[in-house]
Amino acid sequence: MSKSNETDQTATQSDVNNELSRDRRNFRRYARLAAFGVLSILALIAIIRFYTASAQAISIWIAPDFEPLFQAGFNLIILIFAVTGVSILAQRLTNE
Repeated sequence: MSKSNETDQTATQSDVNNELSRDRRNFRRYARLAAFGVLSILALIAIIRFYTASAQAISIWIAPDFEPLFQAGFNLIILIFAVTGVSILAQRLTNE
């Protein structure tokens, strides 16, 4: 084999490897996005059920005069967790 054929073959092999690597990265990204979507839907369902159950528990355990205060505190805690989680996940997705 001549030197130019070996160089061409090496360059072609390198291009194929780069393409496979890029395809793997794209597949991983799409898999993560799909997992993010599915987990987000599951989390949304769980948080709605948790929220309604917690609201019922607050109305049972807390005196009616203090119920709005506890509801507001609970809602604030849920909001803080949700915003923190979304910002962390968005940051991880944009850093890829």
